[in-house]
Amino acid sequence: MDFCNDYHFLEGLRIAKFIITVLKIVIPILLVGFGTYDFVQTVIDPDKHTATNQAKSFAMRLASAFLIFMLPTIISIIFSLLSNVSSHLKEIEDCFGNATTEYIGILKTAEKERLKLLEEKSKVYTSRYDGSKYKAGNYGELLKVAADLWKKIANGDYHYSMSGQSIPIEGNLIDCSSYISWVLYEYGFEDFKGPQYSTLTFLDTNFNDKYGWEEIPVAAGEDVTSKLKPGDILVRDDGGGGSGGHINITVDVKDGKVMAFDCGKEDVWRNSGGNSVDKTSFAKDSRPGKIIRVNTQPAGGSSSSSSSKGDGNILLIAGHTFPPYCEKFENECRGKYSSGYDEPEQTRILVKLIKSELDSLGVKSDIANALMSGDNDQMNKSFYTELMGDTAEFKKYDWKKYKYAIEIHFNASETHNVSGPRVLLADGASSIPIDNAIINVLTSKLGTSGNAYHQSTHDGTYFKSIGVPFTYLETEFYDNKSAMDKYFSNKEAIAKEIASTIKQYYG
Repeated sequence: MDFCNDYHFLEGLRIAKFIITVLKIVIPILLVGFGTYDFVQTVIDPDKHTATNQAKSFAMRLASAFLIFMLPTIISIIFSLLSNVSSHLKEIEDCFGNATTEYIGILKTAEKERLKLLEEKSKVYTSRYDGSKYKAGNYGELLKVAADLWKKIANGDYHYSMSGQSIPIEGNLIDCSSYISWVLYEYGFEDFKGPQYSTLTFLDTNFNDKYGWEEIPVAAGEDVTSKLKPGDILVRDDGGGGSGGHINITVDVKDGKVMAFDCGKEDVWRNSGGNSVDKTSFAKDSRPGKIIRVNTQPAGGSSSSSSSKGDGNILLIAGHTFPPYCEKFENECRGKYSSGYDEPEQTRILVKLIKSELDSLGVKSDIANALMSGDNDQMNKSFYTELMGDTAEFKKYDWKKYKYAIEIHFNASETHNVSGPRVLLADGASSIPIDNAIINVLTSKLGTSGNAYHQSTHDGTYFKSIGVPFTYLETEFYDNKSAMDKYFSNKEAIAKEIASTIKQYYG
């Protein structure tokens, strides 16, 4: 954060500046006064020795008064001759220049207006995640938008200001959170138009509910270097907002170094040359926060991703669903076990991750739940329910056009201590090579054993009947907390390997 545009900091600096100015004037006056007193004593006492001492004392006081009055100027001249500190001196001078009653008043007024607009925005923008509005995202496309704006800022006459901006930004003032708001708006999320989101707003908003994005909590002082992926938005805030928060977008993570686009300070973008900058220190910051993973985008938005509705070659299916929709057929509802995990929620997280990885590999894919969701939240329609109901929504799509389909599930047992992946084979169906390859991916990542076995599955029977290779994957036992905790911490790597395996066989 740029403290030189934080009115709380500037108010304290203004008071300090006033005290220094007073001392700069008062101390020389006192010294001159004492010197005058010494001179008068010399006139009164004609003794030669005393007169000489009084004269020296008077001269010393005058010299001291002059030095104190000129001290700031002398320091400025010395520092200006030292190139390695001249930039820091310029920052200090800018801070002192901003510490005026007029400028602080402007910042206070702007902050009040910003808070007022944010309050109004919270009442206006009430939309939530809707499968008909959003589709799987592509971090490469998001970073392309972020890079275009970053270069525009780096090469333009932009200045840092926490005064609160309107998105899209038309002036030349910006800060960390207005930059991220601008990126998300340009990516296609219209809700970010208008007053920018602050770091505190980013932290407090549930983007999983609103857009289906994944959120990963970050503890105070937690090093999230190993958790960050390209396209991740990292926000941290001490709860007070303003200068107590910060946000940026990750570009790359390699060899323990986090590169990002970060508008937290003016000299960062001015010295970047339009390239990402090292922000590893922020990944280890002391403030709590969260990682926001933008894994959806507006359907028909600005992205040129290959994942247009229904044009994929690979079909991804998230198993089970939520009440009350799931109550249409027995055994479709899945509650949350004492492990803390909910099967429908986890299946949707994993298919979105696999979708994102397939996009990055250039493999076109669709999520069946998203194709059929209509106005329901959380991709709420299930392939099984629509198939069994032989609905008009189900008949809209040519399912046999897909080269391969995989349905994601999570298992459960009576003892709640079983672990390991399983592949369910429809009656009369044989295992296909990719089944074992996917089981090997999971067992290598989770350190468990897995197998394939026959069990009647309506979805598997359907895909067998239309000739589409199909995998019914029970990823892990979601009633086993320790097994699920291990899975959850490795889910990104698992999704990446599954996507790579799919490309190898059907890409």
